[in-house]
Amino acid sequence: YEQALLPGEQTTFRFFEPRYKRLVEAATNDGGDGWFLLRMRLPYCSILLRITEHFTFPNGEYAVNVCAGPRVSVLVEDSEGLASGAPRLAWAMEYEIKRDERDGDAPEPHDNLYSMRQRCLDLLLGATSITNVASISMPPLDPEAFSLWVLRFVIGDDDMPARLKWLINRSTSRRLLHVIDLLERYKERRKG
Repeated sequence: YEQALLPGEQTTFRFFEPRYKRLVEAATNDGGDGWFLLRMRLPYCSILLRITEHFTFPNGEYAVNVCAGPRVSVLVEDSEGLASGAPRLAWAMEYEIKRDERDGDAPEPHDNLYSMRQRCLDLLLGATSITNVASISMPPLDPEAFSLWVLRFVIGDDDMPARLKWLINRSTSRRLLHVIDLLERYKERRKG
């Protein structure tokens, strides 16, 4: 599945392949905690997902509602084969939650992460009203949390390249630069 869910986002999957049906069964039956990993082909892009609800169709397929959690890095995994030649289902036996690396220096022309945060806010308020912004929620003070908060204003559900770029960046300053770039491009398009 090609998804780039951001932390806190929700979606529904329809699983019909045997390995994914097994995943749902393992995550939701006795001993399962409802969590599984959505692994993408890029580094540092595994996302911990929580099954919030699931439904079994008469044909045995599953509809699964999930909520995205944090990015993780798989440290130890195991796998099982379902049948000869069938794709394997991998199990994350051990993983660590990925946090942004705290850059000491912000790239030019910014003095620090907080000035980058302010630039994002200025650009955002140039594109929409403060009432619209505040109706969503107040912007977090922490630059890492802020980069996710502001990103939701500038990307769509189907903007896979922008989502992936944010997800694979492990630096708060690079994430904020990405959002600043998206906001500046939006501002330019509005002028033209």
